[in-house]
Amino acid sequence: MPDNEAPLGSQPGGSSLPASEKSKRHPLKTALLVLLLVVVWPLGVLWLVLWILGNRHPLKSALLVLLLVLFPPLILLWLVLRILGKRPKFSLGTLLLAVLLIGSAATLWWRWDPWRVQVTFNCLPREMVRDAAFSPDGQRVVTANDDGTARIADAHTGVELHVLQGHKGWVLVAAYSPDGKRILTASTDATARIWDAETGAALVTLTGHSQAVRSACFSPDGSTILTSGDDHTVRLWDATSGTQTAVLDAKLLTHRETPDSNSELVQAFSEAVFTSAGPRVLTFTEYPWKAQLRDAKTGAALLQLKGAEDTGGFSYPVPLAFSPDETKLFFSDGDRVRIWDAKTGAELRRIEHSKVRRAVISPAGDLLASCGDHILRLWDFRTGKELAAMQVPRWGVLSAAFSPDGRRIVTGHFTFASIWERVRPESDYGVLVLPELWIAVVLAALLLRSLWRDWRDIARPTTKPQ
Repeated sequence: MPDNEAPLGSQPGGSSLPASEKSKRHPLKTALLVLLLVVVWPLGVLWLVLWILGNRHPLKSALLVLLLVLFPPLILLWLVLRILGKRPKFSLGTLLLAVLLIGSAATLWWRWDPWRVQVTFNCLPREMVRDAAFSPDGQRVVTANDDGTARIADAHTGVELHVLQGHKGWVLVAAYSPDGKRILTASTDATARIWDAETGAALVTLTGHSQAVRSACFSPDGSTILTSGDDHTVRLWDATSGTQTAVLDAKLLTHRETPDSNSELVQAFSEAVFTSAGPRVLTFTEYPWKAQLRDAKTGAALLQLKGAEDTGGFSYPVPLAFSPDETKLFFSDGDRVRIWDAKTGAELRRIEHSKVRRAVISPAGDLLASCGDHILRLWDFRTGKELAAMQVPRWGVLSAAFSPDGRRIVTGHFTFASIWERVRPESDYGVLVLPELWIAVVLAALLLRSLWRDWRDIARPTTKPQ
């Protein structure tokens, strides 16, 4: 070797550059990695633990565990090896690309969830939102609150527009009239009230119940109001004047089990609802336990639900609803939602949901939403298959209602209301329209390229200088 030629890997002047010095050429990169591992990683792990505690998607949790728990130690190991002057098997770029790919996959999966919260607005601190409903045009929502008020808010921004004040107890129900011009509320003060939906002015007070009014609704034409309460009565009212037009009393339906028995059949009502054939209500009878669908005006029995002997005892009106085509009826019963054929009385399906408070059906009749146990669940109404579960940790889900187009759901919680919107792409191309997919594809291609280069470098034979 010529005298003036420096040996391979040496600096000018003949001194060799140690491998540890090579690793310290980029102090900024080293500082960034240290910041990532010392600050960002512990915070990410803490957030991950809190998120998993309220999450019901184990595969998504596994992806985040892989992202936040596995890869940072690998990066730390790579950094230590570089500082010690040893050559890691894979480059830092490969590890970072792997982290980004896992993160992109988790984002894609999260984006593919069908429903997400779009608007959250506070109604009153420390007060429950017992009920909520959309206006017929879907532009506003009204909430029923424990502070004795109903509140009207913009359905897109959550901005409060009006506060309806007048009840002297919890407001349990809030609903719009079919034309959207009036709002109906019901309260534990044993009254129901009608309000102007545009100005918030009180119009009529319906008095007659002796205990809390648990349900209230307009007839399809908006001319009649139907209420039911803890006094075991169902009442019909003129929606304009507030005059009571009919009352169905449970006491008139009870009778003794046998002529010489002192025990009376205990009668309980469901919430009363309107159908195209008129007002309907379910009655639940103990000793023996049975459920019957009745005309809410005359009390005439129309249908007996078969297999209702194991239905739980109720001390309050049970939430009752019909499918849009009125061929099925359903109500919540403890830890399940039970669906029945509205013509034959045969039980069709049971949907299990722990501590379910209420179940509602979409206007199209394809989705069923059930709320309870801090979770809002969506089901395929025809098959009973669970489609989605939205967790609301610590706050609970007290009520739910679909928007007129079925794309949004408003839910009531302990201190606020939320509006969920269907965000899954409905294009024929499905997931192909999501930008997160193409980001993941590009990252996967770059990762494969980086892995190939690393393998090629490892497999390349090393030649000793002569």
